[in-house]
Amino acid sequence: MKVIKSLLLVVLLANMSLYAQQSYNDFICVGPAPLDYKVFDGRLFSEIFSDEANNEQVINLLPNELSHKNIIMITAKDEISYSAIELSLAKTTYVVKTDYIKYTTLPVKKDSETGEIIGIARVGIGMRIEAVMQTAKKGITVTDLYVLGASSGAKGALKGHITCSVMGIEAEEVTAAFPVNAEISPTSIAATLQALTMVKAAIYDNDSHLTPQVLEIKYTSDYQSGAANVMDLSMPILLPNRGEPCVVIR
Repeated sequence: MKVIKSLLLVVLLANMSLYAQQSYNDFICVGPAPLDYKVFDGRLFSEIFSDEANNEQVINLLPNELSHKNIIMITAKDEISYSAIELSLAKTTYVVKTDYIKYTTLPVKKDSETGEIIGIARVGIGMRIEAVMQTAKKGITVTDLYVLGASSGAKGALKGHITCSVMGIEAEEVTAAFPVNAEISPTSIAATLQALTMVKAAIYDNDSHLTPQVLEIKYTSDYQSGAANVMDLSMPILLPNRGEPCVVIR
């Protein structure tokens, strides 16, 4: 009976994983990609303007704040997909991107003239933590930084590295104390979380310079299904736009 239950569980998890790969339609971490912009009449226009250094106005245009995770799963057969499953499979590579951002949303268009909307972009500032890891066993919570630090100490459980990126925030204090790329460990996790605290403080520092970036995009189902490779969705080429507030990609 235990064997039958185990087999049923394996089949169920496999079906859930397949469903997640086929139906994933959430915001995808991109860039960070620079956005030429100007602040005018309470809106963020994608057009360069000489007064772009006004931090107070920029902050007022970024009223939303969130923590968002983006999971890319690469199987032993090099099959790549976005996943909503947070528990690891054995012998699988995961790229987990965690964004802590202040942002606003803008429509995404293929052509600013035709007005065809293909998605929604989160445009703002913040910090991205990217963990790339190979898991030797299943059941590891790949989206929890504390769990990753603890699992790295378990013999053969996982291996990988962690990278931090400051997005749209230029601050001397953050640059001086920012952690370098490191193997996943309790020490590197602690340094990463400390950097996050500094980034949050730098957002409201008058000496910081804020430049909103295109950070995440949620595509329409039709546009996403037409992509040649799921990785292409995370590397859009931005085009200049001189019209209404929007993000234009190739």
